[in-house]
Amino acid sequence: MLQRILISYSRQVTDVPYFPSAWALRINTLKFLGYPELAVRDAYKSIIFYNFGVRYDSETGLKVWLMDGMCLMLEDPEAVCI
Repeated sequence: MLQRILISYSRQVTDVPYFPSAWALRINTLKFLGYPELAVRDAYKSIIFYNFGVRYDSETGLKVWLMDGMCLMLEDPEAVCI
């Protein structure tokens, strides 16, 4: 069951790599599966993208804001916006 959830979250990360919440969703699943070092890596990436999201002056920051705006426009009930 957890492996399927991880695969689903991994697909979301692949689809929207600059979306901090996509990385954050995988953290607990990785911890429960026994991969704490991967959970830490995903937490770090999530924090990095959140930090870029508050900066407008970088290309990555603009991509983070674009992903968040798309999330709000689509109003996907399963998506977690910033």
